[in-house]
Amino acid sequence: MGSADDGEQHPQGDAAPRRTFTAECSRCGAPLTVTRFQREAVCDHCGATVFVDEAAVPRARFARALRAWDEGATRAHGAERCVWIADRPWAIGRRIGVGRRCEVWAATLARDPTERVVVKVLAAGADAVAAQRLQHEQRVLEALVASEAPGAHHHARRLPAVVGAGVVAGAASPLEGRSALVLRWCAGFVHTLVDVREHYPGGVLAEHVAWMWRRVLESLAFAHAAGWAHGALEAAHLLVHAKDHGVLPVAWGAAAPATPEARAADARAAALAVAQVMDGAEVPAAMAALVTEVVRHPAEHADAWALRERVGEVARACFGPPRFVPFPMPGWG
Repeated sequence: MGSADDGEQHPQGDAAPRRTFTAECSRCGAPLTVTRFQREAVCDHCGATVFVDEAAVPRARFARALRAWDEGATRAHGAERCVWIADRPWAIGRRIGVGRRCEVWAATLARDPTERVVVKVLAAGADAVAAQRLQHEQRVLEALVASEAPGAHHHARRLPAVVGAGVVAGAASPLEGRSALVLRWCAGFVHTLVDVREHYPGGVLAEHVAWMWRRVLESLAFAHAAGWAHGALEAAHLLVHAKDHGVLPVAWGAAAPATPEARAADARAAALAVAQVMDGAEVPAAMAALVTEVVRHPAEHADAWALRERVGEVARACFGPPRFVPFPMPGWG
């Protein structure tokens, strides 16, 4: 929408004076002259159609007001916590994950209304490869969110969509100067399979293993149909929603085109991840045999949806018709 400043009245013969406004093209910034009640104009410079609102303020005045608003938010949260990424201020909270190449922090938008996000930043001293993977993860997530592959209406909305990306600015913050991704907070996905294993050192019930495995395979089936294989599935990269029985793959920096070999590698990695959380528990022989079969012969199980159906068949044979079994984890009662 173009911004407008008051102009002068220009009589035209005996006609009533017509008030004009000097507006600014919202695409290229070129000046526009429009009359009162005119709601759109075509920019002579770039050809864009600009919708005009005489109540709008000039761009410079809006920028000054926005800076004042942001400075107030910075003071409210403290300079050591408030950083800037992609021209927006973020209040950094607790660190929720540390990997070989990146750190993950909980954060909120330092404005009202606020927004809860995850900030993924390069670890101190990270090399160029790590930076490239972070950029690649952004591209992959954007492609998955925009995908129209089967299941997109469900899976694309659950992914950690990219909210912003850039270099962290904040002189008082230890994150200053690092590249970062700002990702949408996925409510409820607060535990990794590593957390699950630590909470159940003797292994989880096989019934829980069944739904975890199926949820991972559902996500993989969507990603593969969208043209991407995860490439780095492991317990630390699988988030569990304990209350709603969901599993969400994260850390897409190693994603690659979904070739048959890459899909098979994902299937094998998913089987190894669920095997890790059930290790030590009493598991029906049929389910244990299926895990072993996928690990040893992943190429025969590269179709994630078909494998998901096979897991369901084995679970029904072992446990009977599907039923909801609560999965207690810290924070969920």
